[in-house]
Amino acid sequence: MTPTGLSDRNSTAPRLHAGLLDRPRLSNHARDLGRYRLVVVHAPAGSGKTSLLSQWAHALRADGQPVAWYAASDRHREHLPLADCLMHSLNRLDQPDETTSSTRDEGADADMRLLARLRDAAGPAGGQIRLTIILDDFHLIEGDAETRTLTRILAAGFERLTLVVAGRNRPALPLGRYRLAGELLELSSRELQFSEDEVQSFFRSGIGQDLSHEEARILQQSTEGWAAGLRLTSLIENAPNSSFLRSAPAGSQREYAEYFLDEVIAGLPEQLCQFLELTSVLEALTPELCDAVTGLEGSAALLAQIESDQLFLTEMAGSHRWYKYHQLFREFLQARLRARAPTELPALHLRASEWFIRANMPFDAVHHAFRANRPEQAAALIEGYCTFDYLSYGRFDTYSHWMAQLPRESREARPLLMFLMVWRYINLRQFLKAEQILQTLAQGQHDRGPLGQAPEKTRMNISGRIDLMRALIGAYGGDMVAARRHIDAIPDDGLDALPFGQVDLLSIHAYVALHEGDLDRAERLTWRAHTIYDELGCHWGHVHSLCIAGISYLDRCRLADAERVLAMAMTIARQHFSDTSYMVALPSALQGQLAQMMGEAAKAEALWLAALQSENTQVPGLWERKLIPVVGLVRLYDQQGRDYEATTLLRRFHRAAIEEEDLRMEFRLSIEAADRALRGGDISAAQDGLGRVLRQESDARLRFGPDIWQIWEPFGVLLARAARAGLLGGDPEVMLTTLSETAKSQGRTASELFCRSVLAGLVAQPDHELDRLRHDIRSVGLKEAVPLPCARPAVPAAVTGAAETGLPWRLRAAGITPREMEVLMLMRSGAPNHEIGLTLGININTVKTHTKSIFAKLNVRNRTEAVVLITPLLKDAGALDLR
Repeated sequence: MTPTGLSDRNSTAPRLHAGLLDRPRLSNHARDLGRYRLVVVHAPAGSGKTSLLSQWAHALRADGQPVAWYAASDRHREHLPLADCLMHSLNRLDQPDETTSSTRDEGADADMRLLARLRDAAGPAGGQIRLTIILDDFHLIEGDAETRTLTRILAAGFERLTLVVAGRNRPALPLGRYRLAGELLELSSRELQFSEDEVQSFFRSGIGQDLSHEEARILQQSTEGWAAGLRLTSLIENAPNSSFLRSAPAGSQREYAEYFLDEVIAGLPEQLCQFLELTSVLEALTPELCDAVTGLEGSAALLAQIESDQLFLTEMAGSHRWYKYHQLFREFLQARLRARAPTELPALHLRASEWFIRANMPFDAVHHAFRANRPEQAAALIEGYCTFDYLSYGRFDTYSHWMAQLPRESREARPLLMFLMVWRYINLRQFLKAEQILQTLAQGQHDRGPLGQAPEKTRMNISGRIDLMRALIGAYGGDMVAARRHIDAIPDDGLDALPFGQVDLLSIHAYVALHEGDLDRAERLTWRAHTIYDELGCHWGHVHSLCIAGISYLDRCRLADAERVLAMAMTIARQHFSDTSYMVALPSALQGQLAQMMGEAAKAEALWLAALQSENTQVPGLWERKLIPVVGLVRLYDQQGRDYEATTLLRRFHRAAIEEEDLRMEFRLSIEAADRALRGGDISAAQDGLGRVLRQESDARLRFGPDIWQIWEPFGVLLARAARAGLLGGDPEVMLTTLSETAKSQGRTASELFCRSVLAGLVAQPDHELDRLRHDIRSVGLKEAVPLPCARPAVPAAVTGAAETGLPWRLRAAGITPREMEVLMLMRSGAPNHEIGLTLGININTVKTHTKSIFAKLNVRNRTEAVVLITPLLKDAGALDLR
């Protein structure tokens, strides 16, 4: 099954028809578009926006300048972000005769892919070529997400890019900013209105009729220069016995349009009128589609006649002949159809749906099935044709929208759709919603209703899939005990043969086995899953399975194997997902760990920071994509003396875990914070942190089995350090030796070496033991034991309780307290108030109180004056800067 393709009918500028009047005051703007970053054209329907944009596009191309065109469609908004549609149009500049498949991620992720593409096409390279992107009918899709996409394009400041946006409404873009900078050209309905002279030229060139100045004035006033109104007027004026111009019409613009359209329709052959009405249910037309919908042949000839007669039909060039009615004309035709034959509408939409399926355009097919009021048909199409796109390319929002339109009985008749909705909620960490659907499934499978009959019809193992989903909730939510319990509840013969069942079981089982320390089983299962995902072309599953193998190889210290599989995962992720997506972040986090193990600190930092760019993505995914970068960066920063950065990062993600009720991440970062305090010799902070960890321990024991080494190994190291510092009882050597021997028995070489390295730092070891440790580390290619075992440097005196002895005498004389000195030093580093509060563990009001006191004591008015005053004093006193 191939991914759903975007038709190129929306990405080609309309042809310039013979009757189009050239208005130089507007068309000549094509020569000046390069002076502007943003061009906005907004006017009511039928004002000539598309015709003008088409003139610009053809003029620019004739001058050798590239133009990417996209005519927006509200149907596309249902399943594709604007960035993907613009990417399709850009790709057609390189492949004008081919249809580009849509294999993108959603939302902001798609935006970043587009920006990367534009950097290549419109960046600061030399030459006179300037890219113009023309976005027509923006009002059909305008929303917060689409406006944000355009804002990001403009904010990127591409030197060789002009963005043209046209629609019925003034877009919600920062027009004032660009107008002030001289980078905006704005054309409204007033500029697009025909002048009296242009009305005369229009009638002279269109129908060969010379209007008097008075006739032109009356017509211009009655139509307010509206292009569509003039077009309608010219058609009727050209009819025999026309006397329209003898008196001006009355009524609103809409009534005016409907009046003339009715007169035009009345003069057409009955067959043509019927064709127009029947095909008005379509947003875009081809001869083959029209044949299928009308049930008649000869649509190609009729469309050619309509185009030739210029009956409000625009042809879109491309590999197939696609047409589009003028929107007002289409609305009028639909009103006539509803009045004449309302019972025919469902059948017309149903035939359209069937044609789109044959044309491999399932999203359009689902759209028309809903319009036909056939929810069962829509549900069948979603299940039969759209599951691949949903699972492989993350079309989650589209699927959610469809599910909301389906009545309950249609959803429950197809449990696979309900399981896919559960899968969506799990990825969003909305576990309660997921569990509610699972309870409905569990109760319904024993009833006589649709759910109870589904296993017989579909041979679906509903009970097994419920356990699979609950195992997934446990693994994603951190309850590994529950995950193991539900995996074990699935029969040995596995799940059914329906899509995305058995393979997901293999994948989640591999992940749980990895956390339990059974690396052999984890690798065996993940490679089986990888083979199936590869055959299916399921890219997210492909990346996941490779990353699980990569995690195992990293802890086995099979660095060459880890490098190979993670490179494969990253290649697949970058091909099919954006650079800030979760699917790119996960292999990036693991590649950062590999770089750190090989002693490449700068590379590790870059990869980890890149992985954390996706922290606001809607899909949290596996916890490794956050845990590894956060812990790795904190320890790296400590090793390099970047204490402030380490503190801020750790506190930010610890607080986020609390807010998200992510107990696993919260507990693990609490362990890290306490361990970090011990590494830095801050006994007071270590006592507080250790107390917090021990208070959470009982809840953690219930959720994380004793074999979950990613939790209990760091916990054991913390206890050993605490025992060495005299905060707890026990023998740190015995504790760490037990941990290292357990890791060794499971083949987790990196963990074994780390525990031995910590032991060497806490308890004096004989020289031969140290030599053996160094040999073992070098023999597997490590530059460092993983994670970084080093103690962080002492915190500079200026930001500790010892600040009193390091204060310059002038600051002491001014009455600056040690706490105020801490605030001052953080001010000097550029930290805002909220970060000062986070670093010092005080609320923002207390920070403001200290700041006011500092300003009063130093007799300064603001931060800048305070920093300028204390900098030479600190240098004289030899105080350390805070990095």
